[in-house]
Amino acid sequence: MLINKSPSPPKTRTMSPTYDYSTLFYLNPLPNWVYEIDTFQILDVNQAATQHYGYSREEFLGMTIKELRPEEHIPKLLDAHKEIEKKQENISFGVFTHQKKCGERISMDINGHKIDFLEKQCMLITCRDVTLEKKEEQHLKLLESVITNTNDAILITEAEPFDEPGPRIIFVNEAFTKMTGYTSQEVIGKTPRILQGPKSDKEELDRLSKAIRKWESCEITTINYKKNGEPFWINFSVSPVADEDGWYTHWIAIERDVSELNNEKIQNELLAEISSVFSIKTDLKKSLDQLCQLTLDFGEYSFCEVWLPNMHQNALKLYAKQYSDSSARRFYQEASEVNAFDYGEGLPGLVWKKMIPILLENAGQEELFIRNNAAKKAGLNTVFGFPLIHQNEKVGMMIVGAKMGSFQVRRHQSTLAKLESFVGSEIKRKRLEGELSYLFDYSPDIICLTDFNGKFLKINKAGCKILGYQEKDIIGFPFDNFVHPADKDISTNEVLNLNENAFNFENRLVKRNGEVVWLSWNGNASLDEGVIYATAKDITEEKKLKELVNDASKMARFGGWEIDLVNDQIHWSEVVHQIHETDPMKFKPSLNKGLDFYREDHKLLVSEIFENTILTGEPFDYEAPLITALGNQVWIRAIGSTEFSNGRCIRIFGSFQDIHSSKSNSLQLEEVLGSISDAFFAVDRNWNITYFNKEAENIFQRKEKDLLGKNIWKELEPAKDSFLSTTFEKVSLTQKSENLEYNYPGDGKWYQINMYPSNGGVSVYLKNIDNRKRTEEKLQKAYDEKNKILESIGDAFFAVNNDFIVTYWNNTAERLIGVKRNEVLGKNLWEVFPDAVKLSFYDNYHKVLQNNESITFEEYYGIWLEVNAYPSDKGISIFFRDISERREQEKELQALNDMLKKYIYDLETSNEQLEQFAFIASHDLQEPLRMISSYLNLLQNNYRHQLDQKASKYIFFAADGAKKMKRIILDLLEYSRAGKFSEGLEVTHLDEIMQDYLMLRKRIIKEKSAKISIDKLPKVVCFRVPLVQTLHSLLDNAIKYSKEDIPSEISLSVFENEEEWSFQIKDNGIGIDPIFFDKIFIIFQRLHNRDQYSGTGIGLSIAKKNVESWGGKIWVESKPDAGSAFYFTIKKPKE
Repeated sequence: MLINKSPSPPKTRTMSPTYDYSTLFYLNPLPNWVYEIDTFQILDVNQAATQHYGYSREEFLGMTIKELRPEEHIPKLLDAHKEIEKKQENISFGVFTHQKKCGERISMDINGHKIDFLEKQCMLITCRDVTLEKKEEQHLKLLESVITNTNDAILITEAEPFDEPGPRIIFVNEAFTKMTGYTSQEVIGKTPRILQGPKSDKEELDRLSKAIRKWESCEITTINYKKNGEPFWINFSVSPVADEDGWYTHWIAIERDVSELNNEKIQNELLAEISSVFSIKTDLKKSLDQLCQLTLDFGEYSFCEVWLPNMHQNALKLYAKQYSDSSARRFYQEASEVNAFDYGEGLPGLVWKKMIPILLENAGQEELFIRNNAAKKAGLNTVFGFPLIHQNEKVGMMIVGAKMGSFQVRRHQSTLAKLESFVGSEIKRKRLEGELSYLFDYSPDIICLTDFNGKFLKINKAGCKILGYQEKDIIGFPFDNFVHPADKDISTNEVLNLNENAFNFENRLVKRNGEVVWLSWNGNASLDEGVIYATAKDITEEKKLKELVNDASKMARFGGWEIDLVNDQIHWSEVVHQIHETDPMKFKPSLNKGLDFYREDHKLLVSEIFENTILTGEPFDYEAPLITALGNQVWIRAIGSTEFSNGRCIRIFGSFQDIHSSKSNSLQLEEVLGSISDAFFAVDRNWNITYFNKEAENIFQRKEKDLLGKNIWKELEPAKDSFLSTTFEKVSLTQKSENLEYNYPGDGKWYQINMYPSNGGVSVYLKNIDNRKRTEEKLQKAYDEKNKILESIGDAFFAVNNDFIVTYWNNTAERLIGVKRNEVLGKNLWEVFPDAVKLSFYDNYHKVLQNNESITFEEYYGIWLEVNAYPSDKGISIFFRDISERREQEKELQALNDMLKKYIYDLETSNEQLEQFAFIASHDLQEPLRMISSYLNLLQNNYRHQLDQKASKYIFFAADGAKKMKRIILDLLEYSRAGKFSEGLEVTHLDEIMQDYLMLRKRIIKEKSAKISIDKLPKVVCFRVPLVQTLHSLLDNAIKYSKEDIPSEISLSVFENEEEWSFQIKDNGIGIDPIFFDKIFIIFQRLHNRDQYSGTGIGLSIAKKNVESWGGKIWVESKPDAGSAFYFTIKKPKE
C-alpha cells in the first residue's frame, strides 16, 4: 500500500515537456519560484514560498524578484546575473537579504537552475532560510571576541583531579599573559597552583578547595605570584561547566588584578597610622622613628631612613632610622660613621638636589651609593630614595632598602610616592609648631581668641592696627562693641551659633577713627576649651572692586539668574530684566514665561536644553534670539550649571548676556564664509559645531541645520581619536594655527586642512586634494615596489650587463650562494665564480645574450638550483631558487609511484583471478549440478512406484540440496558482480524506482498485508542499477522479516544533507539484537534457519558492497521485537 504524504500540486502551469518537475516544485518544503531571466518577472511559485514570504500566489505572480529585496541590495542581484548566459547546470548564487511582506528582513541561501518555461529562458530558484544560522554565527564571533579582548583574565582547566597535582590548564587569554607574565605555552598543561606562593591566603584557598569538591562556584581574593616572582592581589571567581549530559567537564575562572584596590586600602591604613603618629604630642625625632618602623612593616623592607636639612640648611642629616633584619644591622655596623651628606652628595644629596625618586637595583656596585661596600657585605641589593615635599617645597628625603629584587619596591612605589607630600606635610607641620607664635605676632590678618560670650581674650598686633585700637582697649571687651550697627544681628548670630564648630562670614567693623572696614571672618569653636579661634582678612578693597564689577555688568548688559526647582521660584537680576525689557516690580518670571520670550524657531531647542540639564546635570552654553516684552529682537548668550541633591536637580543658575551687536556681525560674516569656494566650518571650545558652509555640506553630504550645536566627533565619528582630533586640540590649546593633509576615513578621500584658533574653538578650511594625492601615491608606490620586489621576493636575483659585470645582487642571493653583495658588485661574474664556467651557467647565459630569448634550466652548484634568465636592455636578469628539497621529493615520489604501479598491477591480477573464479563457479560448477538434478528428477519420476517412502525422502533431500547449491552459486556470482558499475552517474527519479518496485512485489505485499509509506522523494545523481538492487534488498528484507499476524508497516524516507543524501528504510518487524549488527552484512550469514525464513543471506552483503563501492555508508538501528531501521548514504557529486 503506497501512502503519498504530500498534497496534490496545483495544475495551473507546467514546465516544458523536457522537464517533469511539477511534483518536486510544488511540494518542495523549501521556497521555489521560476522567473524570466531577462525581465526578472516571477512566472510560477510554490506553496512554501507563499507561506514563508507572506505573499499570496497572485501577489507573487505580479512581482519581480527585485521586489523581494531591500532597495540597497538590488545592485548585488544585478551583479549576480552578469554573464549568466555562460553559467550552466546548478548555479549557487550565495546568501542574499530578502524582505517578507511584513517588512521582516531574512537571509536566504539561493540556488538556481536554468530551464525553458512557457517558451522563455527562465531560472528555477530554490531558497533556504539561513537567518538563524547567520545570527548564531555572529553571536559566536561576539562571544569569541569578548573572551579574547576582555580586560579580565580568563583561565579554563580540566574538571579533575582535586588532589595534587590538581586540574590542568587548557586555555588562558591574552589578558592572563599581561597580568601574570606567563604565556599560554608556558602554563597550558600545568596546574593553576604554580601561581601560588608563601603569601597566598591559605584560608581562602581551603575555602576554594571545599567549594570545588562540591562542584560549587566560588569567589576568593588572595595573593598570587607573577612569572618574575612579584606578588599581586587577585580576585577570581571559579565556576564549573557541565556538558549536555550534566557531567562537569571543566572549570572556568575569571580573574582580576585587585592589587591597586588592596594596596590602596593598606596604603590608607598606613597613612592613617602615620597621621596618628604625627598627631601625638611628641618631639619630631620620636615621630620619625615610628614613621620608619611603620614603613618597614608595610613594605617588609630591611631598613628605612629619614634625612632632613641641618640647622644651617647646607647639608642633610640622618634624623631617624629603623631596621628589621640581621643584614640591615650589619649594614649600619659597617657604615656607622656616615650620618650626613652635602647637598648633591651621594643618594640623599642627589635626591634632594633633583627632587626626584631614584631606584638603585644593585646598591653594592653603585658609586652613587657611597655606603656601597657596607651594602655589598650585608647583602642588600635594592635601595630606593625619594624626596619629602610640602607644597613643592623641599622638606627632606627617605630611603628604604631590601635584600630582594626591585619589584619589592616597585609594587609599593605609588604608596611611597604619596608619602612624599604626606610625610613632608607632617614634618613641616611639626617644624612649624614652634613658629606659630611668631606668625601670630606678625600676620597681616587679624588673629584673635574669644569666649562664647564674644569677649576678646587675645588679639594680634595686626588686629589692633586694623581696628586702630591698642590691645588693652580690645581685650575683655565684647566683639559686638566694634560691629557696624547694620551688621550686629548677622555677626552675633554667626559667632554665637555653636551648633557647628566652624564658621565663616563677612561683616563691617567700625575703626577708632570712625572709618568702616570690611572683614572676612573664619573661625573654629572649641567646645572643650570654651573658646573661639578666629581670623579675619581686610577685604575693604575687594568690596569696592566688587561694586565696580556690578556697575560694569550693567554697562556690559551681563546679568545672572537662578531657578529654585524645590520652591518653584525664579530670580532674575536687574540686567536680565533690562535685556527682556520687563519691569522687575510688576513682572514675576517663571520657567514657561522665560521660554515664551524666545523666537519661535528656538523655543523647542531651548526647552530641550533645560530638560536635559535637569535630567543629567550637564551644564549648557547656548546662543539664541528672543523677542522682548516690547517686541524687539535681541540675541543673547545663556550659560548655566546645576546643583543636585540625592540624585535630583534642585537648582539651576547661570549668566545671561546681551550679544546682539556681536551676533549681528557674526551673521554677516557667515554670509561671506558661505560664498567662498573652500569648505569651511567652525567649532566652539566644547567641539560643538557653530558654522558649516555650503561647500562643507557638499563634501560631507550633511546639512548645516542637522549639525549646528552638535559635537563634531559624534557627527564625523570616523575622525574621532585620530591625528586630526589631536591637532584640533593642539590648536585650541596653543592658540597657534596648523595645517595638514588628512585622509578622512569616512569617505577615504584626502583633504588639505587649515586650522585656526577662534574664541577657544577652531575654525577650519578644507579642500579636496584626493586626485592629486592618489596620483602621488601611485607614483610613490610604483617606485617603492620596484625596489621592494628585488629584496622581498622569495627567489634569489642578480643582474649583469652585457660584459657580465654584476650590477645587482639581492639578500636571497647572498644567503643561497654565500657571497656578500660587496664582494661581487662591479666585478666580472666569471672571475668571482670561475668554477661556474664549466657548468651550464656559462653557455646558457651567453645564449640569452646572443638570441635575446629567456631560458630556464636546472644546475647543481653545491645545491640544486632552478635558474630563469631573461634578456634586458642592459644585459641579463637572473632569478634562481633552491630546489634541492624538491629534487629529493621527486626522487621519493618516483619510488612511491613505482611501488603504487606494482600494487595496482597485483590488485588487477587478483581481481582478474577472482572474476575467473566467479565465471567458473557460474558455468563449470553449475553443469554438474544440472546433471545431478536431472538424474534425481528422472529417478523420482520413473521409479517412484518402486521406491519406498524412505528412499523417496532421500531423493527429495538430494534434489533440494542441489537446488540450494545452485542458489548459492548464483548468489556468489551476483555478489562478485556487486560494486561494478557498467554505467555512469545519471539523474535518477526515486519515484519511478518505487513505482516499479510496488508493481513487482504487488503479490507479496498483498499477502503480507504490508503498508509501505513513502515520503516525497527527490531526484538524485547516482549509479541507478546498484541503487535499485540495494533498495530492493532492504525492502524485501523488511517484508520478509515481519511479525506473524501483524501487518507490516514499512516507510522509506530520504533526507538531504550538505554533502550527501541519507536513505532510511524502517519497519515494525521482528528486529535484530545489536550484537549481530556486524554479522548480518557478512555474505551467507543468517540469524534464522531456513524453515523460518527462506534465503541464503546474500542480500545485505550485496547491499553493503554496493553502498561502499559508490563511497557511501550503511548501518542499522534495531532492537528485538521493536522493528529495524536501515540507513545508507549517497554522496552528492561535486560541481
